[in-house]
Order: sequence, then C-alpha cells, then structure tokens
Amino acid sequence: MQVKYFIIFSLFVSSLMTNSSTVMALPWDTDLYNQQSLKSNEIARSPVMGTVPVGFERFNMTIEEAEKNLTNPVPFEENSVWRGQRLWGQQCSACHGVNGDSSHFVGKSVAAPNLLEERFKAYTDGRVYATIYYGIRSMPRYGYKLSEGERWDIVNYLKFLQGKETVSTVKKPE
Repeated sequence: MQVKYFIIFSLFVSSLMTNSSTVMALPWDTDLYNQQSLKSNEIARSPVMGTVPVGFERFNMTIEEAEKNLTNPVPFEENSVWRGQRLWGQQCSACHGVNGDSSHFVGKSVAAPNLLEERFKAYTDGRVYATIYYGIRSMPRYGYKLSEGERWDIVNYLKFLQGKETVSTVKKPE
C-alpha cells in the first residue's frame, strides 16, 4: 500500500516539475526575485504630501550663503564634541574614516576627501553644516536624518579632529 502512495506522490511531483509555469508560481521562487529594495540613504516611506514634521524648520541657505552668514550656535565644549564623536562613528566614519583622513578602502573607493587637509580646516562652521545638510558630489545628504543639534555636534567634532583644542577628556582616534 505504501508503494502505491509513493508512486502516486512521485507522479504528482514530477508533473509539477514538468510544467514550468506551476514551478514559477511557487512562493519560494518569487520572494528572491520580486523583493522591495531601497537604495542607500533612501527613506523607506515618503511623507504624506503637504505635511511637515513637528518642530521642523526649513533650511533655505545654499552652501555659499551658509559659509558667509551661518554661525555655530552650539558651544565648542566637551559634551558637544563627545556627542559629535558618537554621531561621527555612526554616520561619517564609513567613508571619512574614524579620524577623518579617508585613508581606508571605502574612503578611497568613493573618493572621500581627507578632511584633515588645510583647505578643509579653512572651511567655516556654516559651510560644513550646509555640506552635511545638502551633501556634495558623492556625499549623500544628511539633512533629513540628523537633527540641527546633531549636525552642529558633528561640525564641532570635525573641528576637534582638525586640531581645535577643547578642555576635554575626549581622545582623538589613532
């Protein structure tokens, strides 16, 4: 009796395998091909048209305007540098490296600049802030991802990496 059921089951499975449209309809085949994918730094769901997040203030300066007119409202002190160090490790170090010199494989492959060069040390806090907000060249924008205070903390940490001193227990990465 078991042989009879085995033969019937084998015939059924083989009939499924010969009909390719049936095999393609099975669920394990479609989940690998028809999956939702997001590009890097893409928001999973778009906000509803016409809505504004609570507490949102639009930043309307260009990078050049910010360089001339925007000043850092967050004092350059230990707590801001520490918060900036934590955020740098999460958001910036993948491309710019832990110490900002972009000397590792990913930094070189995406052409991330060495932020410890003199030309970047000369950038104003406003220019750095606007660059973080809007992104530039291959650097994606982070304006939607970080709060205003978090962006300023990253600016302060970058200035710390570039050699600006603060009375601090925060250590520069080696």
